[in-house]
Amino acid sequence: GVGKDYTLFALIDGVVAFKPTSNNRRKVSVSAS
Repeated sequence: GVGKDYTLFALIDGVVAFKPTSNNRRKVSVSAS
């Protein structure tokens, strides 16, 4: 889901990596294990 602060939450069991972007937002990459 997406929080009110645009934080993404992984809905699956895996690894979540938060990566800062150039426009001051966070890009979230989710890798399922």
